[in-house]
Amino acid sequence: MAEYNTYNHVHDFLDECEIRNGSAYSPDGKLRKVLFIGFDGMRADALPYVLQNENNEENTAYNSVTDVSAIKKLQQTGGIYIAYCGGETATETEQTTSTSASWTSHFTGVWGSKHGVKTDDDSKNMDYKTFMLEYAEKGLNTALAFDWDQYFDVNLKEELKYVMEKDLPMQFCDIDRAKADKLEKTSAETLELYNFAAAETPSDSAPYDTGMRDYMLDRIAQGDDIVCGIFHNIDTAGHNYGFGVSTEYKAAVINCDMYANSV
Repeated sequence: MAEYNTYNHVHDFLDECEIRNGSAYSPDGKLRKVLFIGFDGMRADALPYVLQNENNEENTAYNSVTDVSAIKKLQQTGGIYIAYCGGETATETEQTTSTSASWTSHFTGVWGSKHGVKTDDDSKNMDYKTFMLEYAEKGLNTALAFDWDQYFDVNLKEELKYVMEKDLPMQFCDIDRAKADKLEKTSAETLELYNFAAAETPSDSAPYDTGMRDYMLDRIAQGDDIVCGIFHNIDTAGHNYGFGVSTEYKAAVINCDMYANSV
């Protein structure tokens, strides 16, 4: 399926709810919340690292190193679906399979030809809002975290401005960014925008993804209704050592699967 269906899944799950007093209640009265965990840079051919054991025995379906697996839980309790990014080949929707375009399609329900982010250097328009923003406007507490400056300073900058202007219950957090007194070597338009995405306490462990794990756990403990976090180290390992073939890439996939399991 197309990656943008994530947006539709969230709407299917929450739109049948009644939102009252800042919470979403299902028709049977149960409280509903959304947790989105992104594995930046993980390809579908990395699934065997966490869904088979070291001997590639069939039907083992666990993380071969840790014996615990978030992906296994999804497989058992919901399902695993292979999604494609990059739009539709040879049409106006075709886009890069890069970080910014892909995650923005997950969050908005459309390809970059509509939301405006077709490469890492583009800014999203406000014609297509992220589902986090849409539900923040309905009164739910939402959060989006990453440890990549570009996503907040360039790709989602118009959304940050909108949230600030409307004083909405949505938090953007670059988990390893410290608040600053002046702009230095940043792509942020203003100091106010830069600091709006800065963490109250920057994470020293952000490069190892444990910082993202801890951020998501904290937002869940704070009672947020929608928590979105993107692990970054798989992509870093792929670029530095090779996607799908390197020990470092495999280790990053296994570790993020384990961290997600703890969330």
